[in-house]
Amino acid sequence: MRINLYFLLINIFCITFFSCTTKNKIVPYAHFRIDFPEKKYKIHDFESCNFSVEIPEHLTISINPQNNCWITLTNETNNINIHLSYHKIKNNLDSLLQDAHNLVYEGHYRKADGIWETSGVNSNFTIYELSGEVATPIQFYVTDKKNHFLRGSMYPSTIKKMIKINRDSLRPVIDFYKKDIEKIIETIQWNSQN
Repeated sequence: MRINLYFLLINIFCITFFSCTTKNKIVPYAHFRIDFPEKKYKIHDFESCNFSVEIPEHLTISINPQNNCWITLTNETNNINIHLSYHKIKNNLDSLLQDAHNLVYEGHYRKADGIWETSGVNSNFTIYELSGEVATPIQFYVTDKKNHFLRGSMYPSTIKKMIKINRDSLRPVIDFYKKDIEKIIETIQWNSQN
C-alpha cells in the first residue's frame, strides 16, 4: 500500500511538472505580408474611346477585341482586375447613371453588408464601396455629363476564375488599388467628340 502511494505521488508530480512546459502566447491581429509595387503613373490615351488617363505602370492594359472601349487593367501578382467601359452620351445620361446604380444595388444588395457612396461636388463621379461577401468591393463612374461616361469596377480574381472575397483579408489590397481608381478619376481628360 505504501509503495502504491509512493508511485501515485511520483506520477502526479511528473505529470504536473512536465505537462505545462509550453506557455500560451497572445499574438496581435495582423495581415499577411503583401508586397505592393511602387506607384508610377503614365498617361495612356484611349483615342478610340475619347479619353486619356494616368494608369499605374504596375497594371497591364488589355482591350476587349469585341469592343475597343471595354478595357481591363490587371495586376496578376495581387490578383486584381479593374474593368472600365466607356460610353458616348447620346441623350441617355439618365439611363447610364441608372444602369451604374442598378449594377451596384440590385446586383449586390442581398450579399453586401453595406454600400457607401462618395460623390464629387458637382456630381461628375461616384465611387461605391461595398462590404461583405460581394464579387466587387469597388465600383465607380465618371462623366462630363455632356458627351462622355466611364464606368468601372474592381474584381479580386485568380488567374482562371473569380474568387469569393473576404474584405477584411483583402483590405490592404483593396485600399492600395482604390488609390489607383481615384487617380483615374482625378486625371481623366476627355478628348473632343468624334
